Amino acid sequence: LDATFYLNGATGLCVNYIGLTIAAGNIIPPPNYDGVPAIQIPVTNPMVESLILLVGQFEKVETEAEKKEYSAYSNMMFRELAKARFIAPIKIEGDVEHKDSIEAVFKENTTISFVVMDGKYGRPALKVFTDWQKMVEAGFKPEDGWSGNVMRLDQILDAQDCVINATSSMYPTSGIYIGREMF
Repeated sequence: LDATFYLNGATGLCVNYIGLTIAAGNIIPPPNYDGVPAIQIPVTNPMVESLILLVGQFEKVETEAEKKEYSAYSNMMFRELAKARFIAPIKIEGDVEHKDSIEAVFKENTTISFVVMDGKYGRPALKVFTDWQKMVEAGFKPEDGWSGNVMRLDQILDAQDCVINATSSMYPTSGIYIGREMF
């Protein structure tokens, strides 16, 4: 339930009785990061994830009510996307000197690999994830040499497009493609 609430954005439980719901915070309290340095707070985007899933449920938008609902969810999603931090999988090969938790010096001939796929409109698209768990589930595991670089969309979209939570084709609505023009 912790991941369902505080990674995937579920706001509570609906019990098998009409009108009976329990708010997430009444079941499992939200994480408390008071006094924790910002660099140590895990990247999570429960509201972004929730809105991506809600927008992804619209197969067709035909009626006026559907158009209004889709527009409302889309607008909320883009507002959240603008504020969100994402994890881009990276693989570093070579020598790195870590000065502290934020700063590192890359030695000569060190390579940093990001995961980029063919995007739309002739632009490459960088794969990013809303949280560490989704990145690992997509196959970018620390034991295979993967780590993550925390980024915002405004740091990505000038150079390339972005795919958020690109996973197997089994769950295509759990991710979203964002281009510079769309953003």
